[in-house]
Amino acid sequence: LLATLTPENLKALDKEFDKVNNKFASEHKLTGTPEARRRARLDRSLKRIRDWTGPLTREQEERITAMSNALPDNDHVRHADRRRRQREFAGMLMNRQNKAEMTRALERFLTDWENGRPPDMKQSLDDSFDKRIAMYLEVDRMLNADQRVHVARTIQGYIDDVKALTAVRGTGQ
Repeated sequence: LLATLTPENLKALDKEFDKVNNKFASEHKLTGTPEARRRARLDRSLKRIRDWTGPLTREQEERITAMSNALPDNDHVRHADRRRRQREFAGMLMNRQNKAEMTRALERFLTDWENGRPPDMKQSLDDSFDKRIAMYLEVDRMLNADQRVHVARTIQGYIDDVKALTAVRGTGQ
């Protein structure tokens, strides 16, 4: 499929990359003050957690706020890495005529996500990832019984969706 893309398709992809990058920059308040970026990060974290757990208690929100505020302010690093990966992908598509090389490059691209990251970027993103994992583990420890039921139902919903999609795929539709 990728080998069949036209120059117009590649232009459309570039426009889509611009669109999603602008959305990321806006949602993460990349041009805003450190306080605006912190608040945007907290709002995203609370929304994501509520989506999984249902309503949070005031105490839980306070604890999550403290943990979120302690996370590094490196969304600009994530944004730069996204753009680097997009350029790398677009470069692969420019050389799509050689299907064997494109297949090897695409396999490397998909299996070695961090390949090509400068060491300082890698360190920043690794540190941030570790701190987010620690935060979510702490969130898990503070959940009450009702919230755990909500999480289980949410997971079951995803399981049901995958089963339904697999069944449709198995019927050839």
